[in-house]
Amino acid sequence: MGNTTSDVNDSLKAQADSENGPDLYKLVNVNDGGELARLMKIAITTKNYSDVDNFIRTEVIKYLYNNGEGEDVPIEKIVMRRSGDKISKQIPGSNLMKHSDKKGPKTKRHCFNIDKTGAVGESLLHLCMLNGTPLFIDLAKRLIKIFPKMINDIYLSEDYFGETALHMAIVSEDPCMVKFLLLHGADVHEKCCGKFFCPEDQKNNQEHSLSQASPIFSLNTNYMGYAYFGEYPLSFAAILNQEECVRLLMATGADPNKQDFNGNTVLHMLVINNNLPMFKLMLEFNASLHIKNRQGLTPLTLAAKLARKEMFQFILERLRHVWFVYADVAVGSYPLETIDTIAEDGSTDTTSAIYLVVNGETEEHLELLEGFVVDLLNRKWNSYIKKKFYFEVVFFVIFMALSISMIIMKRLFFDYLSKEMNCTLETDNYTKLLDECKCAYLEPNDPNRFVRLIFEIFVLTYSVIYLIKICSELYIQSIKLYIETLLFNPSKVIFIFSLICYLLIIPMRFSCNYVGEDYLIIFSILFKCTYILYLGRGFRVITTFVYIIHRVIRTNFFRFIIIYMVFMMGFSQAFYILYGFGRPPVTMMFTSPLKALFDLLNMSIHDLSDAYDNLLLTEYAVVGRILFVIFLIIVSLLLINLLVAMMTHTYNLTTELKREWLRQWAKQVLTIEQNVTIKERLKQQKKYANTLSSGEKAFIVRWKLTKNEREDILSNKSIFQKNIMQSEEYNYVKDI
Repeated sequence: MGNTTSDVNDSLKAQADSENGPDLYKLVNVNDGGELARLMKIAITTKNYSDVDNFIRTEVIKYLYNNGEGEDVPIEKIVMRRSGDKISKQIPGSNLMKHSDKKGPKTKRHCFNIDKTGAVGESLLHLCMLNGTPLFIDLAKRLIKIFPKMINDIYLSEDYFGETALHMAIVSEDPCMVKFLLLHGADVHEKCCGKFFCPEDQKNNQEHSLSQASPIFSLNTNYMGYAYFGEYPLSFAAILNQEECVRLLMATGADPNKQDFNGNTVLHMLVINNNLPMFKLMLEFNASLHIKNRQGLTPLTLAAKLARKEMFQFILERLRHVWFVYADVAVGSYPLETIDTIAEDGSTDTTSAIYLVVNGETEEHLELLEGFVVDLLNRKWNSYIKKKFYFEVVFFVIFMALSISMIIMKRLFFDYLSKEMNCTLETDNYTKLLDECKCAYLEPNDPNRFVRLIFEIFVLTYSVIYLIKICSELYIQSIKLYIETLLFNPSKVIFIFSLICYLLIIPMRFSCNYVGEDYLIIFSILFKCTYILYLGRGFRVITTFVYIIHRVIRTNFFRFIIIYMVFMMGFSQAFYILYGFGRPPVTMMFTSPLKALFDLLNMSIHDLSDAYDNLLLTEYAVVGRILFVIFLIIVSLLLINLLVAMMTHTYNLTTELKREWLRQWAKQVLTIEQNVTIKERLKQQKKYANTLSSGEKAFIVRWKLTKNEREDILSNKSIFQKNIMQSEEYNYVKDI
């Protein structure tokens, strides 16, 4: 990256250094100088352009191919001129062969000799456009009139590759020059794909092919760039709000559905730049709303991904088909393709509008959770997801109740073995089973054994069925989608681990390892409780609090624990050294480096008086007091209160988001839907979707017309009636 920046700076310095730069700069340079500039000034003053024209015909022609007729330059030569040794550095040999096999034009027509261009690959015409003064614009026009083939020459440097005079005229907001260029044959579909015109995250993430003029860009991007205008002149004009230029380009045959290196059409680009007025204008020129870019996004789904609210709502209304209007109530339908999360084949469409809106993480995405989006989610919930969710909740409650009852009864059985069977041995700290009674759990003889066995079988059956269900979910979904779902639901991952722990109890039971069994039961029941955080998102009452817990753990607590543990490790070892020189009463604390860490953790949470009293008995009591005060201020007061403040801030921010509960509930809806088989999804989709005569699936809605909608209907009605009357009058006159 550093080398690339250095190369760019060197090229720009060379361009500005007209005296020591390429010979081209003797004719025209970026400092408003050059022989042609001098001759143009004289010609403008004397109104005699013969000297300029003669100079162009005799001197400029030396820089052109075939006396200005141009030449078909091999693509390989253009690529090498653009990228140089980056070809071999960025693409290994095998990939180079793969890219070289791609089909495409083998040559490109160029008028200006590519070996005689400027420091950044510019031609004489580009230099005139770059200066941009009336004098140089007139000079550019004279160059084009004398050598018309020059008009489509492109920048050849990596940073501005593909830029033509037409692109530059549009950026300069000069519709007169745009019109002149179009009248003289400027290519309206020339691609401008230099690094300067790329999204920021693609500038240093591209490959080069010897058989393809433009670079090969990575698929992953957020489309954000200071000068990402979409390659084509039409996209440049639309994004820069040059309506006159847009109309000129469309009149000349520009295609609004052409796709750039990211697969974006002019509509995609206008969504990225959030330019609704120009978006409406391009729709008047029949720009398509159904073209997908390289990431599989249409303008609608791109608006959903980038949280462009006005764009999203406008496109939805544009896609909506009105069936009939009765008074101020309308009935219509929305096409479900690219909107619903269930694709045509029943798979989960991760590029659908609903999926992108629900899984968006910004506050702007929350603004999209209204109207049609919420209606569709509610229909999904009421049609089949609600039943599945409550069924899972009920079984989990039963499962937890039986698990807790099983643990209580297991403890009662242990007491039975201790009191009735004399199978235990009392020690100073705990009670353990005798060796001859370790297998007592395999052959219980207490009064509750049958009830406990039934509970254990039920819990075991639930665990096995749930794990089988997890395997089926993995089979139904793609591995990538399933992993993303689990990462979003960490409590579900922990619950799965608790079930695995419970299954591991079986070999412990048969091997008579009651200690290992107890450990597994402890972890199992502890991890099971976290599943309520997963199910809690389905209830509005606790959804927000569940989200706050996840967010605090993921952000505040994680950052806090890193800083906290750094201080704890330092202080614990310092106290370990201090207490190591203490008298016998002090030896119960900080006796080893590891125990020192746990003692300090306990000391920071509980009463500090005992630790302080013992500290006074050490040899370094003075140093100990100082260290104790520093620890008290930094850890016990500053860090702990900082954590509380951070959590309070997170809580306040989250509660201010009025629709966050709705997003969490919607995520729960989609998570349950993803776990349903493809066949079942398509079956359940029929409950809320209607199939039209065209075979298209649609979602029927009713809504009350707004004032603007009523005015539009009345306006269209009057226009229609006027056309009917004119048609009838014409037919009447014709009959006479």
